[in-house]
Amino acid sequence: IGERTLLTGEAYGFTLTARDALQAIRIGRPLLLRVAGEFPEFALCLVRTLGIRLDGVREDLRALLPLFV
Repeated sequence: IGERTLLTGEAYGFTLTARDALQAIRIGRPLLLRVAGEFPEFALCLVRTLGIRLDGVREDLRALLPLFV
């Protein structure tokens, strides 16, 4: 969560509440870019995840289109 902010540098505020106990880490942009550079499979997974999310936004917008035509 928050990978878009790490990649673009744009501020993006949100609040999350876990339903169950969890462990989380906070990483900064330099570390994310280093890991992506050292582990191409991680970078590919990140790109795929962002693509899936973008597809979801596209579908949401497509569903709204009839309201504006």
